[in-house]
Amino acid sequence: MNQLTRGQLAKRCGVNRETVRYYERMGLLFVSDRSPSGYCLFPETVVERINFIKRAQSVGFSLEQIKTLIELQAQTNMPIETTIASQIVEIDLKIKALQSMRGFLLTLI
Repeated sequence: MNQLTRGQLAKRCGVNRETVRYYERMGLLFVSDRSPSGYCLFPETVVERINFIKRAQSVGFSLEQIKTLIELQAQTNMPIETTIASQIVEIDLKIKALQSMRGFLLTLI
């Protein structure tokens, strides 16, 4: 498996090197190895992770929410799409409960 330096990874994903560093500090990415000269190396699969992070951010997810999704996926060992689908079901249930509560409160006015 090919490994990428931070700079190569950033270029491949269209982000800044500092963005990659920030994702590392947030616990969204992990260095898998170091080159003989000390450069951080990442597996190519991290490209998919960064692309997922950027897509999730573009639709309004915070980095903390994204981190939670990634952690859930790691714990359940399910594909991220399945993890997201289960989160959507939970959100839908909460929306229904809130709408019911809203309807009840409106009857009190």
